[in-house]
Amino acid sequence: MSTHVEIVKKYIDGFREGDSQKTLSCLTDDVTWNIYGHKSLRGLDQFAAELKNDAFEGNPELQILNFVENANTVAIQGSGRVKQRGGDWLPFVFSEFFVFTSGKVETLDTYHIFLSTSAGPEVKLVGY
Repeated sequence: MSTHVEIVKKYIDGFREGDSQKTLSCLTDDVTWNIYGHKSLRGLDQFAAELKNDAFEGNPELQILNFVENANTVAIQGSGRVKQRGGDWLPFVFSEFFVFTSGKVETLDTYHIFLSTSAGPEVKLVGY
């Protein structure tokens, strides 16, 4: 397994554990995070602020189905769910593209789709 894939796993584990320092340690100081359909962020301070989302409680549950690597880019596909503050679990699917420079993530492109609980059976992907 490559160093880039190991860094992506560490990044994901930081989200799973609620360890923002672990997640942030994988990023360059001037990281760009494009969350398509939502916003774009630049720099560790903006990234860290986005990690503190009051709309949800606890840590997300994340499953990764695929890791695909090409040169300085790792793409992942996964699913998960988050607990809405005072409410129900909200399932989602996502894909992310991590572009590396000097051993850290410089650009992160996120495609994130929340699923309606009435859309059918819960999506369960088996993987990391």
